[in-house]
Amino acid sequence: MYISSDRNLIDPRLPVQWVVRPQATSVPDYRGYAGRVAGGVFRPGDEVMVLPSGLVTTVAGIDTFAGPIDEAYPPMSVTIRLADDVDVSRGTSSAAP
Repeated sequence: MYISSDRNLIDPRLPVQWVVRPQATSVPDYRGYAGRVAGGVFRPGDEVMVLPSGLVTTVAGIDTFAGPIDEAYPPMSVTIRLADDVDVSRGTSSAAP
């Protein structure tokens, strides 16, 4: 049996654990979806599908406590911002279309 890694870097998955909506005047329109990347790699510009709705959008940006990053992969905890205003809540997930 071949075991090189238990991380799936092929199929992007991000179960949403928290919707980030700060009530600050410095970021009045900020909406991010926080969670721990369960699989795959996310990059700004990637097309993603929100499940279970099936709506497709793109990743506008990826934020961490330390600031924005260029890619996210397991087991990173990140906040993903989407290009479109879609209905995402705790318990939904993002995946490759």
